[in-house]
Amino acid sequence: MDNNVNADLDIKYAVRGNGIIIITVHTGKKDVKDRISTGLKLPAGAKFDKGTCTESKLVEARQVAAKCRLLKNRIEKALEGKDVSSLEKLRAITGQFKNKGKRKPQSLSSTDNGDTVESFDAILLSKVLKEYLEQIGNGTIKTRKRLPFAEDTVRSYTLKIQNFLEYLEEMELDQPLSNFDLSRTRDSYKRIQIRDSYNDLFEGFYDYLADRDLKRRLDPGNKKLGVNSISAIIHKVKAGLTNRFDEYAFIQPKIKLSLPEEDADTIVLPVEMMEILFASDEIDPYKLSKPHERAYNYVLFALSTTSRGSDIYESTEQHLNEVNGEVEFQKLTRKTNVRVNSYLYPVVADLLKRNLKKYGDAFHPLGRNTTSRRSFVSNMSPTLKSFFKEFDCMHEIYKHEYRDPKTRDLIIEERPLYEMVSTHTMRRTSITYMQIMGMDDADIKRMSGHSKNSKSYEKYRRFVPSVFRNKVRKYVDWLSEGNLAGDAEKPSMLKVIRDIQDEKGAA
Repeated sequence: MDNNVNADLDIKYAVRGNGIIIITVHTGKKDVKDRISTGLKLPAGAKFDKGTCTESKLVEARQVAAKCRLLKNRIEKALEGKDVSSLEKLRAITGQFKNKGKRKPQSLSSTDNGDTVESFDAILLSKVLKEYLEQIGNGTIKTRKRLPFAEDTVRSYTLKIQNFLEYLEEMELDQPLSNFDLSRTRDSYKRIQIRDSYNDLFEGFYDYLADRDLKRRLDPGNKKLGVNSISAIIHKVKAGLTNRFDEYAFIQPKIKLSLPEEDADTIVLPVEMMEILFASDEIDPYKLSKPHERAYNYVLFALSTTSRGSDIYESTEQHLNEVNGEVEFQKLTRKTNVRVNSYLYPVVADLLKRNLKKYGDAFHPLGRNTTSRRSFVSNMSPTLKSFFKEFDCMHEIYKHEYRDPKTRDLIIEERPLYEMVSTHTMRRTSITYMQIMGMDDADIKRMSGHSKNSKSYEKYRRFVPSVFRNKVRKYVDWLSEGNLAGDAEKPSMLKVIRDIQDEKGAA
């Protein structure tokens, strides 16, 4: 807003009557107030932040909050740059929004300043999703912690929702959002019809993605057919539409589509592989090829810190601190902007110390200097598969069972375990091992960067056979007794870092 005219705009919701919104414009000399009715009553017992228009869990309260936010945004736009120093001037501008007794604003041909107000019935699915992507990109829509979405998250949402936009265009299924507005009728039969049409839309989208994914598998060279996880795409589209239903005060229909579990990164490294990595002399990092040395450094650092690939790419010696004789890793995560704290395994600290002596940079073998962050993460996955292929314990056959989405025939694929490895396997392995050992969830989350009520953290909880649990416990007990490779003293890596920096400074 133009601060020369309007110092501030304050909108509050008065809990009485039909939900009066009080508009207060602070002009710098005196406050000018006006009132607009939402036509909606706040249900008894609902908690409602009158100042910020945030909602409780009740559907009716969410509708009121959505209406408040919508009016607030429209009024702010109408007042921008206007002189509202008197009540008459304020009423002249806000009069267009006073549709008492009406659930939603009706289509208006024009306003006093010549702007056209779009009818709700003309707001298409594609338009609201593009609006949603724009708002998470510019920070208008924030995370649950009221922080802007990370750049990577915005890119991920955009790529996934783009699939739905292409589906609407290709199948000519774009339609008004109001077609799925359950608040328009109380007739049970009509509501069922609305829900069924919503589910039909998404069932068609699922078939569209499944067919596209099949073509991609048959023709890997066709980059235009790229599909990530089908369930992830549908969930992101659902999240976008849910946000829009709330924004326009609609009651959203639910998707009843049953999505099959997909073959994502569902494995953890076997105990035998962990013993090779941490408790044997079988691997000499300096006799490995450059790609495998890069993979080895990545694996050990990721297992020790539970870090994502994007955070490992950004890690430097500045993120290492010495605390009580141990090396601690501290960093703000790129994805969630949460500070993580974890102690490096002695084997890992020793490896970084040797990297310092050989290369002058503890993280140099990761090969980050010649690549971007995105290509670093994407190229690391095939490198890891090649690295783990060298070990007998990773050739165990993994059976992937699923049903054909069209014929429903049962299909069983057999793959060696190393082919299932990805950059995220190390993070999953580390968290799973800590859970098996009975480590407190709060401590694990401090290391992994998950928030207190994180839903994604629960995805790491999965059925683990008791035999595997016993193996993990025995292995960790064995390590805790000091049976490490060479049983060397804990290295003072920070001292090595300072010495190298001093040498560079002296040079």
